[in-house]
Amino acid sequence: TKTSLPHIKVDQRFGRRGQPETAVMQFIVAPVVVNYKPAHFHEVSPGDLLEFHYDFAQVLGQLRTVNSVAISYGPSWKPFQLPYCFVGCREYAKEVRSLCPEEVPNGRSEAVYEDDVVRDITAVICAVQEFEALSRMSIID
Repeated sequence: TKTSLPHIKVDQRFGRRGQPETAVMQFIVAPVVVNYKPAHFHEVSPGDLLEFHYDFAQVLGQLRTVNSVAISYGPSWKPFQLPYCFVGCREYAKEVRSLCPEEVPNGRSEAVYEDDVVRDITAVICAVQEFEALSRMSIID
């Protein structure tokens, strides 16, 4: 998926190499960085991270049915040594077609495993006094 935003890469989540049928119904979103290779978001320079956040807010403003943003961390569930996140949408196929009409949307739901570790950290972040205002803000405004 092409975007006019210069500091971000947005695409459909890809499947296993040579197995496009394994592609999951999510977008993959990553900052575009040059001259260094961060593995995680906390390793991205403050300037690049600020630009990524601005562009990511623009993307989220276009995707009307976002229901999750997942950030993988560590070598077990993060096969690529790049900072990226997956964005899930309630109406994924519709979102893909609205962004890129000629693109064929991925058709597979994400697998959920009994031993998956997923944490909603919204309450933890909003409990920090400096971040309390986030509980009243839109992520895209």
